[in-house]
Formats: sequence, structure tokens, C-alpha cells
Amino acid sequence: MDFDDLDIPSKITEKITLGLSNIGVDVPMGLTQSFMLVLCLVAFGYGLMKLRKEGTKNLLGLLIVVGFGLYSAGIGYSWGNVFLNPLPGELEGSVEFVNTQGGERQDAKFLAMRIELLDLKGESAGLTFGAVDSRNGRFIVKYIPAYFDYPRSLRIKSPGCKPQDLKLKRKALYYSISESSVPILPAIGFYCDPTS
Repeated sequence: MDFDDLDIPSKITEKITLGLSNIGVDVPMGLTQSFMLVLCLVAFGYGLMKLRKEGTKNLLGLLIVVGFGLYSAGIGYSWGNVFLNPLPGELEGSVEFVNTQGGERQDAKFLAMRIELLDLKGESAGLTFGAVDSRNGRFIVKYIPAYFDYPRSLRIKSPGCKPQDLKLKRKALYYSISESSVPILPAIGFYCDPTS
């Protein structure tokens, strides 16, 4: 079981941050999490005081207080994971063509291919575009490791093809199959869907 899938408070906070961004209010993820943590801790404390006065007869009130406590603990877990496991700032991988259009040589397709990392809002999170090596399809993308908003997806762009996005989980940014300090993704299959 993957514990990142149980990080529901962070996912709720992401949805709130995206919702605010959609209406034109750009709030950093860390600020949204801080606000939610304070709000939940206040509700948790108030709920505990109220339950202490009334007793534990109110089952719904008890469940709500436990929910606020678990939400606060989830944000604490998320912050601990972020601070104890900082991101390395670069990602390495390789691209393999599933198809090539018009009989063009595969190395010619790699020559113009670019890799880009995108954040939660779909904006570029990388310092540079990753150029793909025309001999073996390998790439390295560098990014600024932000504490709360890590790269969420990897976009592959190739001339004459629609961009292809690959969702990334936080642990994929640490994935390594070698002894190097740079995370290495498994080979990514790229299917060229022509733009016209």
C-alpha cells in the first residue's frame, strides 16, 4: 500500500488552491495548508472543550472532532515528509517511441523533442526544458524544489505531435534504479498523435 494515496488533507488543500487559482487568487500551497491547519486545530480545540462539558454522549460531535484531529495530523505528516525528504532538483529518464510517423528516423524525432515539468496549475516548474539525447532518448530536467508544490506532471513535446502529459507522484521524483543521486524514471513510451 502506498501511504501517499492516504494523504487526503494534502489532496483537499490542492483542490482548494486550484479552485482559488481558477478565480484569479494565486495562493501558495504552503499558505493554504497553514490556514487549513490553524482552522482545523481551532475547531479541534473548540470541539474538545465542548465535548468535555457535554460528555461523550454526542456521537456526531465526537466524530467531527476526531475528523478535525485526523485532518490536522495528516497535514503534519505531509509537512514532515516535505522537510525530512527534500526533493533533489533534477529528474532523469528516457523516452521510447511507440510509433514513428512517415518513416522518419527515430533519432531525427528525438533531436527536436523537449521535456517539461509542470506544477499543480499546469505552469512550467522546470528551470530548463529537457533536451532528449538523439542516440538513446535520455533526458535530464532541472527544477527548483519548492517545499509544498512539487512538479505534478511531465510534458513531452515533439514537432508534428500533440504534447503528451505523464502524471507524477511525489515519490517518482525520488525513484532511482542506479546508485546515482539523480532520480531516474522508467522508460516512457511516446505515441505520436499528429497535430493535423
